[in-house]
Amino acid sequence: MPKQLLNQSLLKNILILSFFGILILVGTSIYKDYGISWDEPEQRLSGLVSLKYVGEYFDIVQIKKSEALAEYHQFKLDSYRDRAFGVAFEMPLVALERVFQRSDERDIYFFRHYVNFLVFILGTYAVFRLSERRFESWRIGLLTTTFLILTPRLFAESFYNSKDLVFLACFAIATNTTIIFVLKPSLKNAFWHGLATAVAMDVRLMAIILPVYTVILLLLRSVRNEQNVKEALAFGALYFFFSALCVIAFWPWLWSAPGTNFLEALLSFTRWVRSDVYMLYNGTIIRSLTLPWHYLPTWISITTPPLYVFLGLIGMGSIFINIRLKKLLLWKDNKEFQDIFFLGLFLGPILAVIFLHSVIYDGWRHLYFIYPAFLVIATKGWLEIWNFFQFNAWKKNIFILVTLGSMGTTAYWMWTSHPYQNVYFNFLVGSGWKDKYDLDYWGLSNRRALELILNQDSRPLIKVRAGSNTPLYHALKGLNPNDRKRFEVITDENKADYIVLNFRGKTVDDQLLANNFHLQSRIMVSDEPILEIWRRNTAR
Repeated sequence: MPKQLLNQSLLKNILILSFFGILILVGTSIYKDYGISWDEPEQRLSGLVSLKYVGEYFDIVQIKKSEALAEYHQFKLDSYRDRAFGVAFEMPLVALERVFQRSDERDIYFFRHYVNFLVFILGTYAVFRLSERRFESWRIGLLTTTFLILTPRLFAESFYNSKDLVFLACFAIATNTTIIFVLKPSLKNAFWHGLATAVAMDVRLMAIILPVYTVILLLLRSVRNEQNVKEALAFGALYFFFSALCVIAFWPWLWSAPGTNFLEALLSFTRWVRSDVYMLYNGTIIRSLTLPWHYLPTWISITTPPLYVFLGLIGMGSIFINIRLKKLLLWKDNKEFQDIFFLGLFLGPILAVIFLHSVIYDGWRHLYFIYPAFLVIATKGWLEIWNFFQFNAWKKNIFILVTLGSMGTTAYWMWTSHPYQNVYFNFLVGSGWKDKYDLDYWGLSNRRALELILNQDSRPLIKVRAGSNTPLYHALKGLNPNDRKRFEVITDENKADYIVLNFRGKTVDDQLLANNFHLQSRIMVSDEPILEIWRRNTAR
């Protein structure tokens, strides 16, 4: 290899390693800053129940005699409420708790946050590879990855959202293997694609769309004579075999009756309704069972940095124009083939939610997995503009400055709003956030609220009530054991010393607050209140 190429390759590797190394260092320094989200205890319980089942199934003494698992003896996997949800992340994570001897709840959830973030880093690398492969440039790959990191809500949730962000990471990895396998079917690629698909499906069954996309893409390429039909069918069958084998292997609930239980999980997924959630949407209370068609597009538009939204529209427009020009040919090369795949991966689930009237809530978190595909499309939009200005140096420079300015503004907002990046809205929302949309629906700011109360009240026992629909009791898990003992979470506002209000589904009367309490402090983000702490006026 010529010396110049060797030096370029070395520089490339150093910069890529430095990029991801810095991300890991940043995450390592801040992962303890985030509170305990609403779903975390429930997610952990799923892992505990499944691990207990594995211990009993294989007669593993260390698991069967674990004191940490003994307190969950009443839970049986076959009758457990969430048995139809995969545990490919939750069960190994609970096992790691035992390996690293995490016992106190605070340490356990901090540990979970760190591992959650590391899995997200794997997902960011997968996004890098998706973009690098499509645009044949590692520099452009890093641009797309930076778009992902500088998406405030997803960055915050990468620490505590073991459902949607872990699924995003696993889905991004499986998207990579989809492209590799479809472009070059082989025994090795069939195995790795089957493995990646299975892990994604065992995190969330939504990944079942990957086998569907794989079949469609293989058929399209066969019809176009881009690959041998017999080979495509043979390797496709191997892929399904490996996928099925790994799905069963990583999902303990399937072991006793793979076909019957998987069908139950599939039916549960297609008909899934956990509850009829009431949500604040554009200033109006709506139900999750009767969402307006624009709910999902609106949430994506107002919680994504505006630069990416604009670039995404340019990128989608460019792909649609190419498709129209190609007519029945659809694509002329592997680059355009990948563009169509990313477009389908982004728009397909959105259209399915709209036309099937699917139940989603808490913004668009259930569809975070489509975001990597969107960012690759947005990157294509960026390159379309760049190429449009290729013969005009000063316009290219202005475009670079606009890009850096927008990304820098987002990064600054994330820094000044830390650790509440989860309530990010762009300029489209305007002011008065709490009157238009649910803000901290995860309950992340509750931990900080309790810490503020501790700093201002020296009493050995403090009675606190949630004044809105938020899991205040989960926030206690984020405190050290001594501070935890000083709180009693109650439901009777007449006995409460403090009321913590984050505005989601308000459960306390305004007149009661005005007559008996005073506003002691607020947690603010971008001059918008996301939580209030009300203290009783006089001692009882």
